[in-house]
Amino acid sequence: MKLIPPRLYRYRSLDSIDPVTKEPVVQRIILHGEHYFPSPQQLNDPFECRPLSGFSSKGANTRAHIGELVKKRVPGAKPAARVQLAAQMARMPPLQRGQLTEIGLLSLSELPDSPLMWAHYADMHRGVCLEFDTSKWLFQLAFDVRYQEQYPFVDTANQDYSEMHRMVACTKATYWDYEKEWRIVSYAKNDGSVLAAMGLDVKLVGSGLYTAPVDTLTGVVFGLNCEDTKQSDVRAWVKDAGITCTFHKVELDDRQFKFKLVSC
Repeated sequence: MKLIPPRLYRYRSLDSIDPVTKEPVVQRIILHGEHYFPSPQQLNDPFECRPLSGFSSKGANTRAHIGELVKKRVPGAKPAARVQLAAQMARMPPLQRGQLTEIGLLSLSELPDSPLMWAHYADMHRGVCLEFDTSKWLFQLAFDVRYQEQYPFVDTANQDYSEMHRMVACTKATYWDYEKEWRIVSYAKNDGSVLAAMGLDVKLVGSGLYTAPVDTLTGVVFGLNCEDTKQSDVRAWVKDAGITCTFHKVELDDRQFKFKLVSC
């Protein structure tokens, strides 16, 4: 697992409006530290949180795991019937695919200058990229996303909770690698002691709105096409929040297909 960077970034449109307050979402983030954790169904990747699950027939804990499954499936069966069913299950480990829905995911990036991220998540370069301090709650809970070609498989008998968490919530296909994503994960049904051991927080319970201290925001980057009036609005929100931020503006690099960030 990678060490969390000192800063992580969130790309946002300035035209997104909070459905309850009717205020811009970025304004709510700056003034109130509000962050919405969407469920997997609300994200743009149809493979989100849909691992194959089952168990390895040769795993060290498989026999005990099968025994528990048999008891749940046929609680009143006689011992001989249980042994027979257990033998069948051992020969054909079940593979299941279902989406984990009772979960919330806050997506962040290592990069403030990704042209693709600006295009996809910041209103075609008209929005902002917000910078957060990862030494503070809630951003200290971020996990790096792993990118791979192979579809994730969760061994329910032989993997610990931490590894299953990484496979379910923090594994994506390699074609998403450009996002350099980190995630804060919120589970609706959780065991506080297990989550604490994994570095997760029991105060996060499923998808929804959560708050962080407003001073976790340490910087704002304005998009290449961000209007001057909207930049002024953002600066006013930061002033009203009583926090100190750096301000940068995206500009085109003259010599290569890259962005550069200029203080403004």
